[in-house]
Amino acid sequence: MLAYCFGKSRTDSEESLTADIEADPIYTNNNLGRIQEGISFIILGALNNATNKFTIDFGMDNANNDIALRITGSMQKNLMSRNSRIKNKWGCDEIRTNYPYDLEACSVLTIQILLTVKEFMIAVNGFHVCKYTHRLPFHNIKKLEIHGCLSDVNVDRKIVTEYPQRPERSAHFDRLGEDAEVTECDQVDESDYAAETSGSECQLERFMPMPYYAMFDRGFLDAGFSVSVKGRVKSNPQTITISLQSGINVWPPPTVALQLQMRFAKAKDGETGEPTIARNSLTSGKWVGEFTSQVGTGLRPNADFVLTIVRGKKAFEVYLNDNPAFEYEYKVNPKYVDTVFVSGDMLLFDIEIESD
Repeated sequence: MLAYCFGKSRTDSEESLTADIEADPIYTNNNLGRIQEGISFIILGALNNATNKFTIDFGMDNANNDIALRITGSMQKNLMSRNSRIKNKWGCDEIRTNYPYDLEACSVLTIQILLTVKEFMIAVNGFHVCKYTHRLPFHNIKKLEIHGCLSDVNVDRKIVTEYPQRPERSAHFDRLGEDAEVTECDQVDESDYAAETSGSECQLERFMPMPYYAMFDRGFLDAGFSVSVKGRVKSNPQTITISLQSGINVWPPPTVALQLQMRFAKAKDGETGEPTIARNSLTSGKWVGEFTSQVGTGLRPNADFVLTIVRGKKAFEVYLNDNPAFEYEYKVNPKYVDTVFVSGDMLLFDIEIESD
């Protein structure tokens, strides 16, 4: 699907994202070999203050020197845009991402780009952040060129069967112990804290890093067991996602027995109302069909909540702050669940699994 901005004038901000960096490339490979689904490029480098910007170009070997994908990283804006240049015309920049990341000088940056039949998949420091639908035939990509504020660049090209490549150690992943409770105070994203009220023993209220994967053995989530996610809605929420799934990979897609997604929207007065809650399952790479409802949740920005999912006989039973919300009939056998995945606009206190 092509996405172009004909008839739309670019703003200075848009122009600056795709503008070329007038300097010699810091990495060039004009013979990438055969490009097929499953080819992964892992780019490792250190961010420096040379230009506050870098570009990663996957180019075609044709008369127009088309660029199938340009990733532009801006430390000043703390974002990475994606775009294509076809016949010397740039399309629309894509800047939305699934998760936040920090592009800071003197930090090490790992970017993984996976090519699939449908799209590029892009991960930053081990977390999938966005997709980019092909605007040109991906198998015709021949060149990789990198410019800008990266030093000590290393590029690893290989065929992979799983994506993204996870870091060897990360506070974002934990395997539940015998007490079936995740309350690791040491696993903290330093940006996610709040001041405690005066008189409390601790100065900071600490949260678990997001996104978060709580893993356990397959078959552990037996009938009657419950999963409780305790957290706080952020001040300007858009979505919160809680999934019971098999595995932690993004590609190939995991089997998802239940995905709950809370979707917040602002009313005409600018206030954020209670969320719509969507339910779905993913099996064999396909979503089975979404159910949505607006139940009285009482969830508002900065509100604390406990969402509990009980494995019943024929359905997941969902409770919010100890109040029944709804049931979701099984579309996938829950015995395959081995991961609780939490992401989105919330601060995470802990995750607990309890037996009946």
